[in-house]
Amino acid sequence: MKIKNDIFEGGKTEALNELIMQPLPVSESYKLMKFVKELKEKEEVYRGAKMAIFKKYGEEKEDKTIEIKKENQEKAVKELDELIGMEEEYSLDRKIVLPKEIQFSAAQLMLLEDLIDV
Repeated sequence: MKIKNDIFEGGKTEALNELIMQPLPVSESYKLMKFVKELKEKEEVYRGAKMAIFKKYGEEKEDKTIEIKKENQEKAVKELDELIGMEEEYSLDRKIVLPKEIQFSAAQLMLLEDLIDV
C-alpha cells in the first residue's frame, strides 16, 4: 500500500499509537505491529529530510530552534510540501479491520481513515 508522508504530520502517528493499545484480533494486531515498525523506520528518514530543508533555508537561533529566513520561506514551503506529498510503499496490503467494540473518537477515525476499515 502506498501512503503519503503526511502520515507523519497532524497527529496521525499519535492516533496509531492509540490504536496499538486496543485489543484486536491476532491477524489485525500482527499486521498493525508490522506496519508500525516499518512506519517508524521511514519516519526517521522523513524527519531527517525535513530537518535538512530547515537547515538549508533557515538559521539556528540561540535556543537551538531553526527559523526559516523570510527570503527563503517560499522555497522552503515548496520543498516541504513536496516532501509531505511523497508516497512510500508499505507492506500493508489492506486496511486494518477494527472490531465493532473498539471505541474511537470521530477525530481519531478521521485521522486514520486511509488505514482502517470500521
